[in-house]
Amino acid sequence: MENKILYLYRMFRWLTFILLLFWLLVYWQGGLKLCADFRSALKSRVSRLDVFLLVFLAILGLGMTLTAAWTVFTWTKPAADSLLEGWGFILTLTGVIGTFFSRAVLGKFWAAQTATQSDHVVVVAGPYSVVRHPIYSFAILLYSGAGMVFPVWWNLLAAAGIVLGYALKAWEEERFLVRHLEGYAEYRRRVRWRLFPGLW
Repeated sequence: MENKILYLYRMFRWLTFILLLFWLLVYWQGGLKLCADFRSALKSRVSRLDVFLLVFLAILGLGMTLTAAWTVFTWTKPAADSLLEGWGFILTLTGVIGTFFSRAVLGKFWAAQTATQSDHVVVVAGPYSVVRHPIYSFAILLYSGAGMVFPVWWNLLAAAGIVLGYALKAWEEERFLVRHLEGYAEYRRRVRWRLFPGLW
């Protein structure tokens, strides 16, 4: 029985680590996309808060991925139970799938930094008909799940920082979009929730 439990720990940790690595390498193109968007944000000088949040979220996310790597490769005795880690893996998987799907729905208008394009329109399809910032919602699920699978204190602190960071980014982005994107104020009235239905 004990061997089966240890196997579950190992399996959930490896799968979660693979998901985090996949998200970093594919979604963010190994950090190249994030670096390009960061340089673009610095040049545009749209918002110092937005630039700070890009760096803040990138550092915390990378830190959580490195913690996951350290945990799976050094294999210490689990600090949580397999049920908690199982739920954490499900949240991480949901977050990875959700961010890719939301980004696909957003299409060419997606960028890490707060900006608009000359032909920019408000996207109201798919998850954008439920919440206004679904990529941030799913990223919060992703990192909250990783915090459950790798529950060391600094990882839990990083997960809390990521929740705060994405909430601030959603708030700052909306201030910008209401001023610079036609139809966004109406969209905000129609879709009530920023990140999670019934919460905020």
